[in-house]
Amino acid sequence: MSLNYVFVNDTLVVFKPKGRMDMVGAREFETSMNITLRNKKINILFDLTDVEYVSSSFLRVIITTNRITREHDKEFAICNPNDFCKKVMELVRIDKVVNIYENTDEAITYLNYK
Repeated sequence: MSLNYVFVNDTLVVFKPKGRMDMVGAREFETSMNITLRNKKINILFDLTDVEYVSSSFLRVIITTNRITREHDKEFAICNPNDFCKKVMELVRIDKVVNIYENTDEAITYLNYK
């Protein structure tokens, strides 16, 4: 698992994990993300372009991130999931509580106006 991120501006950060988001990958991702944010209250986007697999461990990270951003009156979204990842998120109905976008520009536009 590798993690790239970019602060788009002072209100939005895009995390771009790479590889398998299984139990180990999800834990590494969450740890790296928490270190990067250091309690910043900011809108968050997960760009899943380079994620090939998601497990229940990563779904927990998604749910936790969504809950925390909402508690701080911030927004969270996901973009660019592959067909497998999108299907998994739909099966557990994450798409009903988290905005999922087909491309990065659309997601960034949404988050910049929140």
